[in-house]
Amino acid sequence: MRNKLNCISNCATGATGYSAPLIWHFCTDASSVQGSSVGRRSDIINVGQNSDFIVAFADNAWRPLVISSAAAWSIASRLNLKLRANNSVYNSAPVATMMSPINIPVGIAQVIQVPIGNADGDTIRCRWSNGTNECGDVCPPSSLPNNTIIYPNCTIVITGRTARDWFAVALMVRMFYGHFKNGLLHSS
Repeated sequence: MRNKLNCISNCATGATGYSAPLIWHFCTDASSVQGSSVGRRSDIINVGQNSDFIVAFADNAWRPLVISSAAAWSIASRLNLKLRANNSVYNSAPVATMMSPINIPVGIAQVIQVPIGNADGDTIRCRWSNGTNECGDVCPPSSLPNNTIIYPNCTIVITGRTARDWFAVALMVRMFYGHFKNGLLHSS
């Protein structure tokens, strides 16, 4: 259903009590010049203990992007309410907070540090999103200018090609404990 944060994986057995909330945000700022608005929303949803499922919101309500004027996008997150194996407490998911849009000068490399955090003090790394559930039609690298780079610390280096180009940047924030190869704990 549109305009909701819908369960997309493990819904029948892992999403006990989940009812998809509306995603309409409360506007905190708007720009008529850029034709954009910024907002936040927070909801409390009661789900069963040990629930483990994936939710996503997908739409195409973008301004026209360089790759397409009707590019669909998706943002997904895993909700894992099981106790952590390494410390027997519930996990705090990683958080990335970014205001948009960001103006990128033409022909000049722009370094963007995406603010990330985790209340549990776990190691956090970023990567480009991939696949329909993670980014829809705006999956890097084809959705971004050539030579755009993301570093594991969530630093993006991007160079604008033409004035008034618009891009969507889709990245995955991943949280690890222990060793990186076998310690993936959460992605959002």
